[in-house]
Amino acid sequence: GHLEWQPGKVDPRGFTMNSMRSRVGKRLDGAPDGPSKPPPKPTYEPFPGAAFFKVGRNSAVITAMGKRLVA
Repeated sequence: GHLEWQPGKVDPRGFTMNSMRSRVGKRLDGAPDGPSKPPPKPTYEPFPGAAFFKVGRNSAVITAMGKRLVA
């Protein structure tokens, strides 16, 4: 099929490249099983805005994120 040869390489037997191409073509011509389902949208905490990031602020979300980053 690829016109390569190597003394230690064993060529597969039992099929020709034409039969292989035919089988691959049949598989590629088939219709898809159905529409793919879109992946679920991840749930993110909304961005609180630049005013949120001031000295002295506390947030459970930011604390949890910090704990995950240093874990």
